[in-house]
Amino acid sequence: MNTVKNNLLDWIEFNPTMVCQAPLCQKQPEIQGKASGCSYCYASEGMPHTSEEVQIYLKKELNTKQVKTFIDQLRELDIPRISILGGEPQLRKDFDEIISYACKNIPLVGVTTNGVHTKTHLESLLKVHVLDLSLDSHILALSRKTRPEAVVLTALETINLLYKKHPFLCINAVVTPSTLESLDEFIQWAFQEKSIKKINLYPILDDNLKNLYISEKQASNIIKKLKGKYTIHREVYCKAGKHVIVNYDGSIIPCAAFLGEDIKLGDTSNVKKAITGKLINNFKKFDFRSVAPKDENRFESANCPAKKLHDSKWKEPVVACFEDTTTKNHKHYCMRCNYEKVESKEPCKYCGFEHSDTKQLSMVCGCFSLYNPKFFPEKMSLK
Repeated sequence: MNTVKNNLLDWIEFNPTMVCQAPLCQKQPEIQGKASGCSYCYASEGMPHTSEEVQIYLKKELNTKQVKTFIDQLRELDIPRISILGGEPQLRKDFDEIISYACKNIPLVGVTTNGVHTKTHLESLLKVHVLDLSLDSHILALSRKTRPEAVVLTALETINLLYKKHPFLCINAVVTPSTLESLDEFIQWAFQEKSIKKINLYPILDDNLKNLYISEKQASNIIKKLKGKYTIHREVYCKAGKHVIVNYDGSIIPCAAFLGEDIKLGDTSNVKKAITGKLINNFKKFDFRSVAPKDENRFESANCPAKKLHDSKWKEPVVACFEDTTTKNHKHYCMRCNYEKVESKEPCKYCGFEHSDTKQLSMVCGCFSLYNPKFFPEKMSLK
């Protein structure tokens, strides 16, 4: 049993590779995005799109020993969670070794994947505490509008392979006009037929992506409609200062809003220095919740207070100083499912995970999560 208190960061996102099969698929999505690969991929500008570029990126990746040294630092700093993303993490030749080492040293390990090479890495995928599959719809004709067909098929195959075996299988689904009408059907398929524990929904709020854009009003209506059926978790505040992203080359940035920007906290040669330095402390001293919409149903796609804090043309936000009250209320939350635990020393009665935290995990900007009522009763409220 491990209860985390006053940790330096809530969690770390680690991209061990930025290589992904999606940009290299021969058959691309029907809706063209900014580049090849998934139409809306926020990381597309930071990943290779040709076989020649792949070789360049591979040379810059942290090697196995460097990844293990990085994980050792997280253990020494009592970082409670690591989310392993990409790119496509299963394309790393040392994927099994990385997962095994992370699971031995970090209380909670999550992986986000398209499902490629699942049969090869099945044992490792069953080890991770949270497994997120990227899939926008169970209907192939809809999913291939925004993702390469081959990528969709591997995700569907992985769900069919693991839904009876993995203790906490989840889906990350991007909501676009193409999938909006069938969203209810998709949720029912995931929860009822495939026993998915949680679905994380990501509306496309970037109006520069004309064929993919969901208005803030539409996104709010989605939440209002789903609230009558499911428990929804959505915290409306900036997570900068509460987590960082560690890139494939070892560089560390505050969050995804800074991908491609010339703002770096440090690198994996000294993680502690990076996450306790002046730049990240500048985020930590502000309570960004005070500038977030008071209505939890609302979205403000253009409002990124963390990024604006470092924009010389934008005035510093008028926000309250941050006061962490989460450790004063003596509540404990399951580190995997985020539900409040009745007994902090006992495994979670809802998902069975043993580790807890004095904080609930903050959400990705614009994202909201639905919990499967088969496993998580409606009466259990989320903060």
